[in-house]
Amino acid sequence: HPATYGVLRLRTSLDGETVKKIDVYCGYVHRGIEKLCESLTYPQTLHFADRLDYLSAQQNRHAVCLCIEDALQVEVPARAQYIRTIMDELQRIDSHLLFYSCLVMDMGGLTPFFYGFREREMILDIFEETTGGRLIQNYNMIGGVQADIHPTFQQKVKDFIKHLRSVI
Repeated sequence: HPATYGVLRLRTSLDGETVKKIDVYCGYVHRGIEKLCESLTYPQTLHFADRLDYLSAQQNRHAVCLCIEDALQVEVPARAQYIRTIMDELQRIDSHLLFYSCLVMDMGGLTPFFYGFREREMILDIFEETTGGRLIQNYNMIGGVQADIHPTFQQKVKDFIKHLRSVI
């Protein structure tokens, strides 16, 4: 999302005070994380991935876990793989809802902003109940997930999907 902190880089060429050229790098994220991770163990590095982009914290951490698991040849249980995928997809929908809401508000529409945030809050509530976090969940771990899903997780996801179908 271009409005999140640090994901837009403008490489600028100047001649004195005159701008000659601007190269736009959308999606640029650099926090020096590679350097920070050099002296840490694999589990100690996971939290950095969550903070690269809070709108895709699940996917970022999932990707790092997959790399470590592949390198160490760690077998992840099928249930954990399914849970990770479902959480990734919920995070993707959450991200798209924020994008849509902010875009429409930037275009002058306030009501769709509230609608988008209403649905987004439903996802964040599901995250919070299962992981304890709303934006940064710290849920994926090397070899699986931190804990099993909350007992109401399945029903709340089904209710969310049903709600979306009725709204659309």
